[in-house]
Amino acid sequence: MNKKEYLQIQENFLQIYNGIIANNPLSTNGLAKDIIYNFDCPEFIKLKEKYNLEEIAGKGNDFSKAKRLLNYFSKRLYHSSYYNNHIECNALDLLEYSFENKNQGINCLNKSKILQECLLAIGIYARRCFMMPYSPFDMDNHVVVEIYDRNLNKWIMLDPTSNCYVVDKDNKPLSLFEMREAYGNNQKIFPIKTNQKKFDYEKQYNDMLETIAYYSKNCFCFFVDAISTFGDKDGVLVFAPITFNFGIWNVQNSKFRIQYIKEHKDEIENPDKLIEWAEKRLETSLKNIDSTKKLNNIDSYLLSPIKE
Repeated sequence: MNKKEYLQIQENFLQIYNGIIANNPLSTNGLAKDIIYNFDCPEFIKLKEKYNLEEIAGKGNDFSKAKRLLNYFSKRLYHSSYYNNHIECNALDLLEYSFENKNQGINCLNKSKILQECLLAIGIYARRCFMMPYSPFDMDNHVVVEIYDRNLNKWIMLDPTSNCYVVDKDNKPLSLFEMREAYGNNQKIFPIKTNQKKFDYEKQYNDMLETIAYYSKNCFCFFVDAISTFGDKDGVLVFAPITFNFGIWNVQNSKFRIQYIKEHKDEIENPDKLIEWAEKRLETSLKNIDSTKKLNNIDSYLLSPIKE
């Protein structure tokens, strides 16, 4: 397969994913719950001092500081798709385990938790966001961070796995919602590496087309931590199309994961633990299949976190 054929395949996938988004707008009905941001955790003091966060972040607006932290940690955290989440999900424990250690990679969920907490530690509004696919028979979703820049008065997506953010044709950094809107309107957007100084839009589009299609696949709906704080608190807010049933999706996805892991046990690290986790998830999902129907109003996702 030559490069032209490869790009055409990615473009075809992108059009399918964009079409799914276009036909499924996010719900403006549902619950209106505020996301809670906690800056006062004592652990943030230790985190800030141990990893020199303020020095790395430097001066400037929230976006500039966040990009420096994103670039710093992205280069020093290694990826493992089969990491089994056995370390406590907080930045101090995760960094102790994985920082500059090629043999102990972590996944996007935990990389995003590290970045989220580092940003909160220096006073930047940050939330961990789960980008979810349409199909429950998809083993892959993605997790990123969004920050609220007080100068630009908007949310901006940061991806600690790919060390990038996304802009439109006017070079405006985009939130996940803005990315989803662009996909639904079949408009081009452009992932930009954090340390990248110059770029040509068309070349950037072609070079990053696989990433662009991957983001579109996972922009069907979003789950956001209900509380942005130190450690992993229970509860997410679900922002999805009105027809989406989180409970049914979880049941189908859990069954699929169990089947997949059993069929690929020889290829997966600690498959028994992953099966145990998926079976517990299935049990919980079956109990809550009706109670998880309720969605959150997308308007509450878009609000500024700054209270007058």
